[in-house]
Amino acid sequence: MSEPVAAVPAPLAPPRTDLTDGDWHRLYPATPLLRGGIFIVAIIGFIVANLRERLIDLFIGEENYGGDPIDAIYQRGATGWALLIIAGVLIVILVVFYLSWRMHTFRVTGEIVEVRSGVIFRSNRKARLDRVQGVNLARPLVPR
Repeated sequence: MSEPVAAVPAPLAPPRTDLTDGDWHRLYPATPLLRGGIFIVAIIGFIVANLRERLIDLFIGEENYGGDPIDAIYQRGATGWALLIIAGVLIVILVVFYLSWRMHTFRVTGEIVEVRSGVIFRSNRKARLDRVQGVNLARPLVPR
């Protein structure tokens, strides 16, 4: 009669989440807006700086529109062109950040972490999981 052979337990596999399935994933859809936030702040600052005389009139009541760029645009009859240019710039910014988000993908497999990014200049970065020693996460206030 033979002796029963003890079953050797299978090595434990690391827990798998939705992102470690080996498929390519994208970053969170709000990423383009969060990355482009500095441009939106810059555009708002530019508008406020150019409307300074009108803002002074609104808060203080002293009317003095001399040298205001808005008056120059209005007097030349270029209001439509100015609004069209502003809309075009905003659309271009949104398209660039959308393409940047669309082209930035990552995947995590049992062996590697891989990141592909870039619209014009493509880059592909790989790291073996056993070589990863630490991960730093930066979570600014707005994305939280």
